Amino acid sequence: QADELEAVMQGKGSELKPAVCLAIRVNTFLSCSQYHK
Repeated sequence: QADELEAVMQGKGSELKPAVCLAIRVNTFLSCSQYHK
């Protein structure tokens, strides 16, 4: 059961990282476009 939980946590982590990267990119893009305006 612990192994299964660990696998789920790792799976969530791998799904979460790209989402965080994307959010950071979107935030930087938005702040950049606001700055250029």
